Amino acid sequence: MVKEVKMIIGLDASRAVRAIKTGTEYYSWEILRQMVTANQQYQFRLYAPSLPSEPFPQQPNIEWRLIAPKRLWSQIHLANELRKDPPDVLFIPSHVIPILSTTPSVVTIHDLAYLFYPDSYAPLERRYIALSTAASVSKARAIITPSESTKADIVKTFRCRPEKISVIAHGYNRELFNTHKLLEKPPVDEPYILSIGRLEEKKNTAFLISAFTLFAKENKQVKLVLAGKPGYGYKKIHQLIVALPPETRKRVIETGYLPQYDILRYLRYAKIFAFPSRYEGFGMPILEAMAMNVPVICANSSSLPEVADKAAITLATNEPLPWAASFSRIFNQPQFAQKIIGAQTKWVDNFSWKKAAQKTLEVIINANKK
Repeated sequence: MVKEVKMIIGLDASRAVRAIKTGTEYYSWEILRQMVTANQQYQFRLYAPSLPSEPFPQQPNIEWRLIAPKRLWSQIHLANELRKDPPDVLFIPSHVIPILSTTPSVVTIHDLAYLFYPDSYAPLERRYIALSTAASVSKARAIITPSESTKADIVKTFRCRPEKISVIAHGYNRELFNTHKLLEKPPVDEPYILSIGRLEEKKNTAFLISAFTLFAKENKQVKLVLAGKPGYGYKKIHQLIVALPPETRKRVIETGYLPQYDILRYLRYAKIFAFPSRYEGFGMPILEAMAMNVPVICANSSSLPEVADKAAITLATNEPLPWAASFSRIFNQPQFAQKIIGAQTKWVDNFSWKKAAQKTLEVIINANKK
């Protein structure tokens, strides 16, 4: 009897194993974890500089290939490993296919932020991302993006065939982000508006501070919590905060980078989640806020209307007054806030990492057949 040979699917887990995670790292972790758990008929070979520090599924069909962390890890060292012992197909969860590899590949391109906000990147980093993204678009057998907005950007920028791109929405961690968890007391004593993301121009942090300042004139207790590390343009943001009236200034709280459990704590007790970002490939924090029953107000640009749909309040970011007015309405009209929460609860149920992983695997398998 001939033993069935399983398809070997290579997975770039280099971002998934990072201790400090932001958007693309969380995506890599969740999509790979769900993929290998639900599909034991395939052999999964994960490439990474180290093993993950968090629990990861351990099954006979999972193999780790550790490649020492060196410069140009993907382009040189991963490429060498693929040449010596190639899988049947390779999945790259974040942008960069090894150019020298001949292994059939599928890549997720989350956004083209480097193109629209080039100053957010160091010059060398920006050039590398631009070259590697262009090469990945050309080289990939299939491309995955999290939104129709990003798909349109890729088609327009690289003249890519639309049928080469599959739009697969992100999920959120349903085990972590739910309202049934017993949590310690609120991290902030007074009611607060929460925003999550780097403090930078692309995230429109200065605009949010301006909107909060208007609302703070009406509500003398509310605070603004900015959860994220400083990014491009932070100096101007800091100057704006320092220039606020003293009573308003001390109501703006900067937490720095927060791991997921702390994000959960801040979301659990927030009155509003505000996300005025100018450009997002998806906007995962919106789903997490919705799952925690926090009314969401976000920008009406890039992918955010897709993610929020009609469940959240979406506003332009050319004028802070409508944002301040929306803050006021949610704070002062409990029935209105509950209406938003009800719509969000129904909408967010459409998103799951399990569903995203299964759709992603289908794209990978089909790419191997081409």
